[in-house]
Amino acid sequence: MDITQQISSFQPTTTGVNQSPTLLKREIKTVVNTRSGELILLGVLNESWLSKQRQGLSFLPRLFNANTNSDEKSDILLVMQIQRL
Repeated sequence: MDITQQISSFQPTTTGVNQSPTLLKREIKTVVNTRSGELILLGVLNESWLSKQRQGLSFLPRLFNANTNSDEKSDILLVMQIQRL
């Protein structure tokens, strides 16, 4: 059996044409030989994002600004049980 996993996202482009986003795509292909009833567990693709933002009026001291941090993670876990008919 041929198995293909893919994870993709768009990122802002700073040097692209018309400020269009850039597609980031990662893909993995696996070939598995199994017998009927066997269980397959694949967990190989993950992604994480860390972003920091500062909000406030530019003429005020940083003391009056709000800072936000976010940390996001995404994992792909594939579980299959093969049944041949």
